Amino acid sequence: MDENFIFCADVGSTWTKSCLFRRELKKISLEYRTDAPTTRSDLYRGFSACLDSVLTHTGVKIKPMLLASSSAKGGLSIAASGLVPELTMKAAREAACTAGGKVVRSFHGVFGSYDIEEINTLAPDIFLFTGGTDGGNRTMVLENAEKLKKLKKNIVIIYAGNNTCAGEVHAILKKHTCITVKNVFPELNRLDVSGASAAIQEIFISKIALGKGLGKIIKKLNADLLPTPLSIFNFAAHISRHMRALAPFMIIDPGGATTDVYSASPAAAGNENIVFRGLPEPFIKRTVEGGAGLHANAENALLSAQIKNEICLDYARRLKNTSVINTTAINTAGNRHEENMLRIIATACVSEAVRRHTGKMHSYNSVNGQVRVQSGKDLRLISTVILSGGFLSRIKDQEIFIEALRNARAHPENDPGCELLLPEAPRVYTDTEYLLPLCALVSQKYPADAVQYFSDHLTDSEINEIKNTDNNYISGACQNEYQSAAV
Repeated sequence: MDENFIFCADVGSTWTKSCLFRRELKKISLEYRTDAPTTRSDLYRGFSACLDSVLTHTGVKIKPMLLASSSAKGGLSIAASGLVPELTMKAAREAACTAGGKVVRSFHGVFGSYDIEEINTLAPDIFLFTGGTDGGNRTMVLENAEKLKKLKKNIVIIYAGNNTCAGEVHAILKKHTCITVKNVFPELNRLDVSGASAAIQEIFISKIALGKGLGKIIKKLNADLLPTPLSIFNFAAHISRHMRALAPFMIIDPGGATTDVYSASPAAAGNENIVFRGLPEPFIKRTVEGGAGLHANAENALLSAQIKNEICLDYARRLKNTSVINTTAINTAGNRHEENMLRIIATACVSEAVRRHTGKMHSYNSVNGQVRVQSGKDLRLISTVILSGGFLSRIKDQEIFIEALRNARAHPENDPGCELLLPEAPRVYTDTEYLLPLCALVSQKYPADAVQYFSDHLTDSEINEIKNTDNNYISGACQNEYQSAAV
């Protein structure tokens, strides 16, 4: 194996992206880039076609290092249960989003008569079963375990609740595939999803990868096959460490089935007069919108973003019934109609994904004066936004982000009197060569080199003002918080 050459492939829901990098003197260069349609029944086919094409065009005789990730199927579907609604969804999303999954439904309290029936109808890949702090509530957890015995046998159960009854839960669910991990809420106001995330990643390999032809790919690799979202999540951490000039930043990555948003920033803007509601937000955060995709979920994205354009909705319905997006229209001026339709869909995907990723600020009057209550993550301090993904990379149009923010602020479902804590004056870059998932793979072995190459190939476009602000409210203490959190 010649480690000076690195072949990277990301197997997506619609396309398999690949390239061959050369690494010399701690510097990365691109030798050849090629993509192939993803064949969902056999994911190895696209990988093999890309590898053969790369080796043929470059003439490399020695076997290169092989790295790969996959987001085929849009990730594992996960349903979850817990005792408190808000905490259950928070834990499920955190565990799923750092391991390549998507939350399709959450339940709380004791299961009702129709809940198990609904879970069986949803047929998620994983059921994340939580409840109680360690040494806390046992009765409700064991009652729910008894009811979960009626789940379909092909739904994997991850138990991440009160550890004092873990043995009893496992015994009750012995006829199912039940994996016991650390409690996601070991104590009040402390969230720990590391055990659940690791279990989800392992299930990804065994349930999706090996069943879809990725087993052949895994045998060829020189590192673990990672879910694409986890690979990019790790890459975001490397960017925060090795490229401080971009900090604090967001990455927005619409795919064919989902739209992912990553943010690397402190949870708050450093204002001491703010009261925080809910669990602490992570420094690096990922959210995924399963109903907002450029291809399979284009219609859902438009409806969720309240974009009621009948011509575009009709186009989105037709997109769903095609095998792949017609990217030729994006690269030429010959079909402005199709380009405009895709532009509207991309705006809807970005709008919804960013709106749901963003925190909120409510203001209340009290006997002690006005109180500001924050829930979720404050993104106003974001200084860099990176637009990636197939369409956003090809269209090279950063104005989509401005339109998406306007639409997010005007969404009718926003709480009255509530401020969305959206970015206000960022510099917007476009990943015009769609290097994000490929550089993320290289960063497994050479993080600093991969980050440098990625940042060198971003297309710059400064947006001076999205909202009237000079960001003076961002204190020096907050900037120091960023520096310490990123280390």
